[in-house]
Amino acid sequence: MCYSVARRLRSGESLIDALKNIQAQYSNSLIVSNLNNYVENGYSIENAIAKATSNENIVKTESEKMLCGTIVLAHKMGGNSARIFERIGDCFHHTYELSSDTKSALAQVKLSAMVISALPVGFLAISSLIGLGGTSFLFTEPIGIVCLVGGLTLQAIGIYWMRRMVQKGVGIWTS
Repeated sequence: MCYSVARRLRSGESLIDALKNIQAQYSNSLIVSNLNNYVENGYSIENAIAKATSNENIVKTESEKMLCGTIVLAHKMGGNSARIFERIGDCFHHTYELSSDTKSALAQVKLSAMVISALPVGFLAISSLIGLGGTSFLFTEPIGIVCLVGGLTLQAIGIYWMRRMVQKGVGIWTS
């Protein structure tokens, strides 16, 4: 949306006309449609932005607030402020890319945690199927039962610890 406004400003349109003309292109944008409605009803662009940003159903994210602030700044500055919209568009684009990279990294960490958690159970199952004597030791001897219970306890603690680390990472990366 920012790039569309910038192109229109570069072509010589006023900011208000640019917002009106991109409404058809971005018909799902609550911000643009509400701003245009407020301006058509006689509000100044600053008052239209103030009214839109006070409504949490219209402006929901920090990016949308940033866009509204950019519109007000561009309107107050006057002239051709296409460069501002291009820079804000670049900022939004980089934020989107960073979010995708973060989701990818988190998916890799979660999968690694699941594989590491499943390995001991998988090795126990394979050694039982192959018929090695080590598995019968775990279930028949008292020291084997202690080792089995201890191993399962450590496994549960490890899974809990990995889950906590991933959740803390998600909180750091997404806030």
